[in-house]
Amino acid sequence: MNQLSDTSISSTPPEPPLGAKMLYLIKRKPTTSRKELVARWFANHMPLVIQAQHDLAARGKPHARRYIVTLYDGNERNEHPWDGMAQLWWDRPLPRPEVAHGTTPSDTFQQKVEPYLPWASTEYVVMDGSENLKVEPLTLNPPFPCTRSGFYKVSFLVKAKEGADFDKFYSHWLNTHVPNVKSTMDNVEGFRYVVSHSINPQAEPYAGLAELYYVKLQNLDPRDLHLVRLTAISLIFFPLSVALRAQSEGLAAWLKKPTTVLTGHALFMATITVVGFSLLMFGAPGQVIGAVGLTLGSLASSGTMRLLLMRAKERAFPVGQTTTSLGQIR
Repeated sequence: MNQLSDTSISSTPPEPPLGAKMLYLIKRKPTTSRKELVARWFANHMPLVIQAQHDLAARGKPHARRYIVTLYDGNERNEHPWDGMAQLWWDRPLPRPEVAHGTTPSDTFQQKVEPYLPWASTEYVVMDGSENLKVEPLTLNPPFPCTRSGFYKVSFLVKAKEGADFDKFYSHWLNTHVPNVKSTMDNVEGFRYVVSHSINPQAEPYAGLAELYYVKLQNLDPRDLHLVRLTAISLIFFPLSVALRAQSEGLAAWLKKPTTVLTGHALFMATITVVGFSLLMFGAPGQVIGAVGLTLGSLASSGTMRLLLMRAKERAFPVGQTTTSLGQIR
């Protein structure tokens, strides 16, 4: 893509900006639905956060200069380890409060989520790509909060192993890992890549955060990825079953047993039919029915042909003429 031509790899690690990016991981309470969380976050909490920053700025007080929220999709089981994350950019890290936010709720949003703590980090913008992140403030209501679309974002919450040397850890991340990821991003239509390192990793839940933005990830809906995994697992033994069936057919053909081959084909079709209808009755998904039916059909065909060949009368192998001093013998 032409607009991404400025994302070539640089040997110089990105420089961190002044200040800190404060992160807030949000998880809803078990009694709160996903839709309710989103509604309460946008309607009841974001406007208060935005107004609070304007009020602080008007009084000449330290305030956040930028505020965004990311909503996370569920995993393949439609579970949400975290429902989302709020990010606020300040000129300095905020102190960690003794009591988590929302312990005593101040709005409806905080009533619906688990208490949360700020997580101070230093941000490194590896690939900016801001031209692909257009902001369109609302016009008939307060301009913010608003939403953005037309891209796909993947976030990685990174933990360090116990006892890790964080100086070496962060140095390797920036000088070795970041260039590798950036190279891959250039090849898969990625346009923004941001890394955030915990300012106090020993006290935070994660050592850092990586955020990758793509123009598109794939045509498949991410919520259907579990179907791909299930299909792949169902097909694990399919190549082996096909190889065994092909070897059995080849052996029967070499022994000139066409009836054995035809019988194997008949068992192949019969097995697929029986397995297909049986799995369908038990409510198995279509991709599993096909994968399991084809695998068992090939195994049944191969086993049948092997059994018939073993029971067939042994066929003598052709041996060429042999000449000795006494003449030709066989």
